[in-house]
Amino acid sequence: MRNRYWILAALVAAGCGSNGAEDLAEGDRLLVEGKREEALAVYQRVASEDGGTEAQIRVGRTQLLLGRLDEALAAFRQAVQKTPPEGRLDTVLDAYEILLEENRAAAALEWLDAEAPQAEPTTDRNETDTRVLLARGQAMLAMGKIDAAMEVFERARREKEDAQTLALVGAACYLAGLQELSRASGDPREAAEARDRARALLSRARDALQGAVYLDPKHFAAHFSLGQLYDQAGRLDEALLEYEWSRKLRPDRAEPWLLIGRIHYERREMEEAVAAFREAGRLGAGAQADFSLGMVLWAMERRPESVQAFGAALRARPELARQAAAWFEQDRERSLGQLIDLLEAGDPEVVAASLALLQGMSGESFGADARLWREWSKGGSETPSER
Repeated sequence: MRNRYWILAALVAAGCGSNGAEDLAEGDRLLVEGKREEALAVYQRVASEDGGTEAQIRVGRTQLLLGRLDEALAAFRQAVQKTPPEGRLDTVLDAYEILLEENRAAAALEWLDAEAPQAEPTTDRNETDTRVLLARGQAMLAMGKIDAAMEVFERARREKEDAQTLALVGAACYLAGLQELSRASGDPREAAEARDRARALLSRARDALQGAVYLDPKHFAAHFSLGQLYDQAGRLDEALLEYEWSRKLRPDRAEPWLLIGRIHYERREMEEAVAAFREAGRLGAGAQADFSLGMVLWAMERRPESVQAFGAALRARPELARQAAAWFEQDRERSLGQLIDLLEAGDPEVVAASLALLQGMSGESFGADARLWREWSKGGSETPSER
């Protein structure tokens, strides 16, 4: 993602005067402080005064952050109209990226299908078509339409085989392979067929991702996805190498640190795991980093620190109480009492939500094993209890 709307206002595209740049910077500051309505008012004023696209795009993003999808789309359309014809597709794609970043995949796909055909220039049509195809595929992937996304990415690959296209082909094949593995149960013949399909898809994923890394050794997503593929296969040395590449390429991203930490934990390299999860937390991983840190500290018998980490995770995401119980297998009553004592100092609604979840766990078996953690970490922020 380009994220070009959060760079310093002094560096925005030509056409925004010095006063406009200062006002945009003020709007950005207000937005960072959580003052969305005030930021919106600033952006709307700048957009009406200078007629440029930068402020108008910011209006759209802020409307989206306020939950006003229709108003956001209207602002994005105005931004496209204000853009010179040769740059309109860029503006369409910028708005699409914002929609996708804000978890509006269906809206992003509808926006792209409606606006991209009108914005395509008459020159460089092959390149333009490829960019739009990749964008459509990414939206489909975000919506869980894996097979449809694979078809779109393969079509883009036939037109232009570059690192980005190969990385997306690889990611789609990887997810499709995992989907087939999840079907490998029940009837023995059907399970065997599902495993065969999964092997073929995962092999395609590996080839595509290795091709992407070969074409662009600095492609973050290709390295990260390749690490996940090796991780799934149990090839932890290779997975760790790819995750290390990923975190060096994007030192601002928490995701590689979460998976680096999990591998170190599985190897019982506890201090390295603690350091990785603390770094993930510093980079904004939030409850997921705290929860994972709590698991490691508990295994190291650093119980007070573990309870503190679990408490921080539960205050942010009460639904994780079910997963926390899996790691309080020994001395569960006393340990859960410590956790509840900690929570009682916080929001009563959080305590009530956590206790309600804990009450439904009697009679169930919670093994503090790596499998549970692996399942959760590979699904992103979604936990097994949410599926």
